[in-house]
Amino acid sequence: MATPFKFYLEHMFKKSHYRAIWDPGRNLQLGMVGKLDSYGSFTTYTSLAKEGITMEVSVDDKPIDQDYSSTDTVEITAKASGTSPVAGSFLTELDAGFSIKFKGENGVVFKTQGQHTDEIVNIADLEKIILKKYKEKNWDKDWLIITRLVRVDSGTIIISNSSNTNLELRAKGNLTAAQLNLANAELGLNTAWEKGSSMKFIGQAGMTPLYSLMGVRHPLLSKASFGNKGFRGGGAGEEKLAEQPFDPGELED
Repeated sequence: MATPFKFYLEHMFKKSHYRAIWDPGRNLQLGMVGKLDSYGSFTTYTSLAKEGITMEVSVDDKPIDQDYSSTDTVEITAKASGTSPVAGSFLTELDAGFSIKFKGENGVVFKTQGQHTDEIVNIADLEKIILKKYKEKNWDKDWLIITRLVRVDSGTIIISNSSNTNLELRAKGNLTAAQLNLANAELGLNTAWEKGSSMKFIGQAGMTPLYSLMGVRHPLLSKASFGNKGFRGGGAGEEKLAEQPFDPGELED
């Protein structure tokens, strides 16, 4: 059985080509500079601004809603106020909420409202400055930079790591079917009942759940060095600033 963080980080990279932030409730910012630990968590050491480096940012002003779940293993049913609950439900007829069933051992629900993707756009300028600092030994070779960041107005992320996890979420107030959005923080969702094991980040406002990292990488290296090692330089040739893709091998079980 994969641990929740390892399954989630690997799964989200396969589906989105972004690194998922661990834990999902953390709030990071563009231009932060740090390292990854062996659990996939980003530790901030400094920032581009603190290092005297100016970044130019493209801010996404056209938000979208993302509705993703591993559909082969997850079933989500919404219940409006005034409708009859299914047999055995902990939701009453007056309640509004959701029933979520994970059919397999692992599954993810990732739903966002008001999702924006911002990014640093002067990467070529950053590369020249950072490589100069690196050669002058004023830049740690293991530092990684957050260069692209997905931020959401609100979102819900649920990660199941046991077989047949079931849960019911109850909303506050009387709600119609059209008002039910699992990502909406204003619904005040709370867990009415749960069976199995899951990690839940329900209706959280202002999350930054996904991001991309770049660091100094030597072009002759076939593999990057992960965890707190970051990217290694050295050897013949010239370093460059490159994106760090996710690799399950960087994580501990």
